[in-house]
Amino acid sequence: MLKVFKPNLYSKSEFYKYMGIFFGEKEYKKELPYLINTKDTTWFVHLKKDKVLGFSSYDITNRGIELGETYTIDNSFELWESLASASLNDALELNPKFVYLAVTHKKECSWYLSRDFELAKTTTNYYFLERRQLDE
Repeated sequence: MLKVFKPNLYSKSEFYKYMGIFFGEKEYKKELPYLINTKDTTWFVHLKKDKVLGFSSYDITNRGIELGETYTIDNSFELWESLASASLNDALELNPKFVYLAVTHKKECSWYLSRDFELAKTTTNYYFLERRQLDE
């Protein structure tokens, strides 16, 4: 089941009931060092019997929309793709001029490249991607 948490429209206690472990537990903090929740974050959380199997998010920022971490507990690419699609499609419905993100795996980078993103920069650990909407 996919549960969506939209900014200002959800109970923080319900959200952290599911997601608190990822913000607080040492093993996840090490694996997800840039995981944050802001007042402008939309979350997509995949649950099975109230257990989180994966999540994705995006933030509305001054630059545009930043797609956040897409994470799955069991490294399932099928679930990763489903969550990444949910975030991307929802974000694109806002008609942003600019969408950007960073990913760590080549397979994830390739997935975004196949969806009209361009590779802006690479570092040792990250692929930085962006997508600009053309003015009509």
